Amino acid sequence: MPFRRLVAALPEPGKRAVLIALVFGLGMAFFATPRFNISLTAMNTVTRETQAAEALMTDVWGASIFNKIYMLTEAASPLGLQAAGDRLLPALAADTAAGRLDVGFLPAMIFRERP
Repeated sequence: MPFRRLVAALPEPGKRAVLIALVFGLGMAFFATPRFNISLTAMNTVTRETQAAEALMTDVWGASIFNKIYMLTEAASPLGLQAAGDRLLPALAADTAAGRLDVGFLPAMIFRERP
């Protein structure tokens, strides 16, 4: 078998084997051209479909969409949604004034609660 002949041809452990390995390593180092690719997108293991979807999201919504936090509220009716926004508005205003949030927007800022 060819593999057995290859293994039999390898030198036995000792000074000669170390010398051969050292010469081989130095020879390979001379021809080596290391290239370091530190692009995280190039090392990404996400599928091409997911990368395409992310590119579409960035094209549609802008590059800063992933740097923001979006909070969605729900209610049974538009009046209930307005009431939820009215309850949330003081907390959002306090966080913005304290510097915990950069910018915040609620529809309650435009459509105030009806008296």
